Amino acid sequence: LVFGLRRLGLQFPLAFLGRVALATLPILVVIGPLALLLPDAPPKIPSVEWLGLAFANAILVLAAILLFWLVFRRLGGLLAEDKQRFAGMRLPGIKLLLRYM
Repeated sequence: LVFGLRRLGLQFPLAFLGRVALATLPILVVIGPLALLLPDAPPKIPSVEWLGLAFANAILVLAAILLFWLVFRRLGGLLAEDKQRFAGMRLPGIKLLLRYM
C-alpha cells in the first residue's frame, strides 16, 4: 500500500477500501471455518498425509481467490483511472489482470 501510494501515485478512496473490505468477508465466513479443520502439527514430508494437506490448502487458497474476485467484481472492481494507471505500467501479465479486474 505504501509503495503504491508513494511510487505509483495510486489513490485509495474510502469507497475502494470498502469494496476490498466487503470482498474479504466471504473469505472470512466460508474459508475461515474450513481452514480450522486443518491440523496444527505438520505431517512428515514426504507422506500421503502431507500431499493431502497440501492439496487441501491449495483448494482453500484457490477458493479464497475466486470468492474475492467474484465479490470484488460485483462491487464494481477497479476504477477506470486505476485501470489506466496499471495499463501504463510495464509489468508482466498486466493486460491479462486488467481484463478480469
